[in-house]
Amino acid sequence: MVRARPTKEAAAAVQNYRRKVHMAFVIDASGSMCGEKIETAKEAIIRRYQRDLDDDDMLSLITFSNNAKIVVNSATKKSAKNVEATIRGVQCEARLISTRVLRGRLMCSQRRHLVTCGLW
Repeated sequence: MVRARPTKEAAAAVQNYRRKVHMAFVIDASGSMCGEKIETAKEAIIRRYQRDLDDDDMLSLITFSNNAKIVVNSATKKSAKNVEATIRGVQCEARLISTRVLRGRLMCSQRRHLVTCGLW
């Protein structure tokens, strides 16, 4: 097996010129996600927020059931307050029986993550 490692100079250059990330998560908040499913999704998003984003990177969180709701709108780590508490406060809507497919599309510059237990 061959392993290639960048030089210290190359690694520093990559870190210095790293592109900003806008990580957007979309969570199914319908009744089928109540309980452990939505709690697991929220904790996974918080871990990604803490571990993978730099201070100037952005995080967005949208929930959907019958309608879409922007919960966190392009928050940077260094300027955002209470992002983790806001994420933990997301609740499923148990009164809903089915999930409608969103009519609009989420556009973001880098990554999109969809967390759902339903079929599309």
